[in-house]
Amino acid sequence: MTTLATDLVPTDRRYTDVHSWLASAPEPRRGDQPLRVGVTDIATEGTCVVSVELPPIGTVVEAGEPCVLLATSPLSLLPVYAPIDGVVTAVNAAVRVDPGIVGRDPFQAGWLIDVLPTAAGTSADELLTASEYAGLVGDSAG
Repeated sequence: MTTLATDLVPTDRRYTDVHSWLASAPEPRRGDQPLRVGVTDIATEGTCVVSVELPPIGTVVEAGEPCVLLATSPLSLLPVYAPIDGVVTAVNAAVRVDPGIVGRDPFQAGWLIDVLPTAAGTSADELLTASEYAGLVGDSAG
């Protein structure tokens, strides 16, 4: 059973079917503006995040490929998949100090990395909307 209430899925971001999110940029969006990446609470449901392995700034990430590694208790390694192609421009150092933030506040304080999209890469428009993600989560919970 899922704990993510479909009315609690933030509408200001896009989602993947593997529970990562990409924060929408404020309007109007400049092409050189990084986008924020994190995971939904579905990704860490039933676990406690005990450590976070973040990529170095400058790392090139590819959509659909692991970009962050979460260690959870009970002992498990959970890869976070990049929602878009781009270059890591910032990491959330706070999740290294208190990894539990990822599970407690995944849509705000528990963000993971900022990515500057590459022009030829996957577009945020290709990702799921909040309502599409909520439907996916609802379908998998039933």
